[in-house]
This record gives sequence, C-alpha cells and structure tokens, in this order.
Amino acid sequence: MKTIIITTDFSDFANHAAQYGLRFGQSLGASRFILYHAFEIPTIMVDVPISEWEHQKEYKESIKKLEKLKADISQYANPDTKIDTVANANHLLAGVERLASVNNASLIVAGSSGKSNFAKFFLGNSTKILMKSVSYPLLIVPPRVSFATIDNIVFACDIKHALKTTPTDFLRLLTKKLDSKLSVVNVEPENQPSATNIIEVQAALQELLGDIPTDIHFIKSKNPAEGILSFSSENNAKLVVAVARSYSFLENIFHKSVTQQLSDLSEVPLLITRLKKQKSNPVSHI
Repeated sequence: MKTIIITTDFSDFANHAAQYGLRFGQSLGASRFILYHAFEIPTIMVDVPISEWEHQKEYKESIKKLEKLKADISQYANPDTKIDTVANANHLLAGVERLASVNNASLIVAGSSGKSNFAKFFLGNSTKILMKSVSYPLLIVPPRVSFATIDNIVFACDIKHALKTTPTDFLRLLTKKLDSKLSVVNVEPENQPSATNIIEVQAALQELLGDIPTDIHFIKSKNPAEGILSFSSENNAKLVVAVARSYSFLENIFHKSVTQQLSDLSEVPLLITRLKKQKSNPVSHI
C-alpha cells in the first residue's frame, strides 16, 4: 500500500501541513495516510512514575484530536484514500521510524514553524530533529503555502558531489508524477572561483538526468539558503528538493542563521531525501 505519514502536534500550522501533505501525496498516487501524534513524556518528569491512567488519558485525548483532524482534511481526500490515526508515547523520531518501517511508508510530512511562540518553537525543534536524523524522505510544509499544481521543482545541488548524490530515480519519479520541469541549482560563495569545471559538470549532469526535463543553473550568493530562496521565488518554484548526504551538508544549505528566514519568508515546501546504503529506492513505493 502506498503510505505517507503525517506528523502533527495539533497546532494550526501542523494541521495546515496535514492538509497540504494529503493533497501532495495524492498527486503522487499515494492512497493511504497515517496521522501520527507522539505524546512524549516531558524531560522534567522522567523520574516521576507515570500511571497507566495518565497514559490512557493522554492517548484518548490524542486520538480524539486526530479524528477531528482526519475529519477536517477528509474533504480533500479522494474516494479511495484511506486515512488512519496513530498516537503513542514514543519519542517522535523513534515513533516515526518504527511506524514508517512497519507500514512500508514512502514519505514523512511535517510542518515548519512560523513566528516564535512555545508551541511553534517545539514543532520547529521536532521538525529539525526529523530533518537531521529521519531515514525517510521528509516534506517540510511552510505555514502559508497553498497547495497548487507543482509544475516547477528546484533541486538544490551540491555540485562537488553532484554525480554521486543526485537522486536520479527520485527526481524522475517526481517530475513524471507531477508533470513538472526540474531546475538544478548550485549556489557558490560570492567572490570565489568555482570549485569545479562548470561546463564538464553541466554536461555530465545533463547526461545523468537523461530524459528529465531539466535546466541547470550556477549562481553566486553570500548565503546558500538565501540564494536558493531567491532563485525559487524568481522562477515560481513550487517545491525545493535537497539531498542530505550528512547533516553538515544540510546545515550548509539551511544554516541556523537563516532557519527563521526559511520559516517566515519561504512559500516553497522543502523535500529532503537521504542517501541510503541499501539498493532499495526510498520512494519506490510512492
């Protein structure tokens, strides 16, 4: 079954991400969605025994909220779409990993934080944890983005490792399912010579991407994230894709100093994939 997991903490922007994730997933052909809430035990209470009654109370309240969210987003569901609800006391990352593994999930969806307050700060941290460590593709949905036809995808390319890290099958699947074109973008620091032979890399990338409708761009910017955002905005991109070879690479693209910019200014969802050692395609089930 083609399954997508949508995480939520029941905040407005998390609920918005659930709606977007449902519509995005259906456009990829997904037919099953799992709304997931992890009610973690606060650190301050780790040494305090938690009664079974408290766990059951939290579980029932969570399921009630999940069912309400399910009802709210069901208006966007196709007739053959199935929406399940799951709540447990696992830590978010462990819960997502297990749920995805057991259900053969293809994608995780999370909301990004907007203006700071405690709840949004918490979800922002939760999303960051997933971005850093989750082993499945992760779609991060900004607060103000409205779902629309995704006809232009930007792939944020690490040009120094492009030929080894470009997820060709993944990009081909996205462009085919969404009937979109692809813009490959490499951002390098201003006032510095290119680290690679642009002409050679461009030719090699074109050959690698083959039949995917692609244009390739090499741009300069003081900050990689700002450069990607600027290009995406100017070219009306509907989705940005990045590959996480390691968290240090992600930090280079989405540096802590511009995380708030990405949350507050970007209207483009971010889809982060992670290279895996196994031969299986992480999105082969979409």
